[in-house]
Amino acid sequence: MDNYKFYKYINEKSMLVITPKNELKRLYCPFAVRDKNSKLFNVASIACGNDFKTYYLINGKYCLYSDYRIVN
Repeated sequence: MDNYKFYKYINEKSMLVITPKNELKRLYCPFAVRDKNSKLFNVASIACGNDFKTYYLINGKYCLYSDYRIVN
């Protein structure tokens, strides 16, 4: 186990994602997302809340990541 490197799934400026082509990539802030109304936003930062859910910092407000879709 000493030779393995473990990386966090998220940190404040990046997160690991699986692309539609099943590739694992690290996505760095800022990146674009769309809400349920197809409005475009930029994610400035990423956070894990006390409830262990992932949040995006968008326009100065933390929003639940599941309300948004990452734009290619």
